[in-house]
Parts: sequence; structure tokens; C-alpha cells
Amino acid sequence: MPPRVRRLIFWLVAGGAAARLYVLGQERSWAVVLPAAAGVTAVAFAAWAAHVVAHELGHLVAARVVGFHVSALRLGPVRFGLDGLEPKVSWAGLDLGGGLSSSPVGLAGLPQKLRFVALAGPVATLGLMTATLVWYQAAGAPGVASVPGIAATMGALVLVTALLPSWALPRRPPAGTDMGQVFASRKTLAHWVRIAILDGAERGQRVSQTATPEALEPYLPPEGVVEPVVLAWVVSCFELGQFERARPRLMTAVHPERSRRVPNTEDDLETNVEPWLLTDLNAQAGALAALVDGDVTAARRFLAEVRTFEALPWYGDLLEACIAEASKDEAERDAALERWRSAVDAHPRGRFARSGNDWILDALEQRRA
Repeated sequence: MPPRVRRLIFWLVAGGAAARLYVLGQERSWAVVLPAAAGVTAVAFAAWAAHVVAHELGHLVAARVVGFHVSALRLGPVRFGLDGLEPKVSWAGLDLGGGLSSSPVGLAGLPQKLRFVALAGPVATLGLMTATLVWYQAAGAPGVASVPGIAATMGALVLVTALLPSWALPRRPPAGTDMGQVFASRKTLAHWVRIAILDGAERGQRVSQTATPEALEPYLPPEGVVEPVVLAWVVSCFELGQFERARPRLMTAVHPERSRRVPNTEDDLETNVEPWLLTDLNAQAGALAALVDGDVTAARRFLAEVRTFEALPWYGDLLEACIAEASKDEAERDAALERWRSAVDAHPRGRFARSGNDWILDALEQRRA
């Protein structure tokens, strides 16, 4: 659940409780009401925290069982690094919820694994809530304001918020809610495919090593729609030399009018695409496809598109090297390639550029040899 929804629920509950507290304080002695209110608040926060911890630990254990790479666990305002790449403990901001940062390792059985991990949190919450209800009944149902009553009420609230579907939220999270991941729509799965590919790149794998074109095809959107999974599929095809297979979908997604469109619909992942997806990477792929066809003029047009919108100034350098190779300009090829390599090696995220372009470097080296 997004932080804004949790904050809204918190302030609605807190506002109602404060109004009721004021009425009670006016009707009875504040000396009696304030200590009781402080006790109820402390129990409510403790119960909420216990349910959040149980929920996230359920996700964590399930993620470990299915072999997901887990990088961090957030419990309220505290974030715990679990992979040695993040600080062991860091401040995550004012938030009453939790979260697990994880990524699939490969695509084998992804829908089933994602459902298992997503269900583990609500199941853990349900188990703890059931325990609090048993406690409540064993205490003789002493009332909602009692300690077991408050614990059971907070457990029910946490469970309800955990089961909210995406359409009930003000902004649909790309990764999906717990229930969204259980039902595993194509868009949700495509997002997790992207995470798996990025995780593979983090470990130095090429796209085709993480996901072959056949493995990616079930997650592709309709023709002409641009999503990260489309570019992953194109790169996977290119790495394996399957240029003809990639060309039809690639060329329907890459053209100047589409590149200049600005997404403005938050909830529609088909139109709410990062600008670099509609510019840099698509135009790069278009230029490479043109070079495969031997059309240097078209490749230069795509290169101009890259240079117009590129997020980093070195995005076009590798294309310049490829175009120079096609034009048999060895000096420019070597100079552009050296610029690209130097910039990538100096950039904190350069390993992603290398993982996605190793096949191009191999092709250039083969031609030079």
C-alpha cells in the first residue's frame, strides 16, 4: 500500500479518536481520560507494529524459499540492508508500513513464485490476527477497548489494508499489491520480468542469459505498445542474432512522433512510460536495426533522435562507433568506442550499459578482427 494511503488511514483513525477523546474529557475527568487514552494508543501502535513485522517476515521467508534475491527489509521508518550492498540499518522516512526489496533470479516459474511470496504476507497477518482473536475470546470478550480487543481490531485493519486491490488505491504500484501479484496480470508480471533482468545485469549477465525471447514472449504487450519488457525482448533477440524476429515489433514502436509524446496518465502503464524508453533506448535499437539492414542513412536519423533526448551524453557514442564501422571509418569508430567505454567505466551504473551492449562490442571486435 502506498505511504499516502497509510497516512490517510492513520489520520482518519487518529482524528476520530481525538474527537472522541475530547468529548470524553469534557464529560469526565481529564485525569482519568488521558492515562487511559495513552494506554490505548500504546497498545494500538504495538499491535500495528507486531502485525507489520509478521506480514513482512512472511514475505521475507517466502522470498528466500523460492530463491529470490532479497536486498532490503523495511519495517516502519527503519530499513535493514540484507545483501551487503546497502547500509545495514538506515532511516526510511516517516512511514507506518513495511516493505521488502526483492527480485526474481531468472524467469523460471515466475508467476507461481510471485504468488507464493505475495500470499505469504497476508497469511502471516491472518495467522497473527487469529491468535489475537483466540486471546480475545479466552479473556472473555472484555470489549474492543481492552488490550486483546485493540490487538484484534488492529490485526483486522492491517489485514484489510494488505488485501486492498490496485484499483482501490490512488496510484497503482507498478509491482502490484499483494493481491495484484496473486492474480498476476500481464502488466504486473512484465514489471517483475524487468526486475529479474536488472538483477541479472547487476550480476553481469546479458539479457538473453536471463531471459530468452521465448521466455519473454508471454509478457509482451500488444503490438505498438512500449514497455520495458519490449526492449528486453528486442535486445534478447539481437543478442542471439534473431534480427528479423525483432524488427516488426521494434519498428512499430520507434518513430519520432511516438518518441516526443509525453506520458500523462499515471494509472495506464501502456502510456505512462519513462521518457528514456520512448527516446534513448528505442532509438538506439532502431539505429541498430537499420545498421543490420545496411541502411546507414536511417541509422544516422535514429542517432540524431538519441542525441536530442539522451538522458546521458554517452548514450549515442556506441551508435557512432557502429555507424563509423558501417561507413568504414576506423578512426572515428575507435574514438567513439573509447569515449563510450571511458564514460561507462566511470558511471556508477555503467555495468548495466555493459550487460545490455556486450553483444554489440563482440560484433565490433569480430569485424575488426
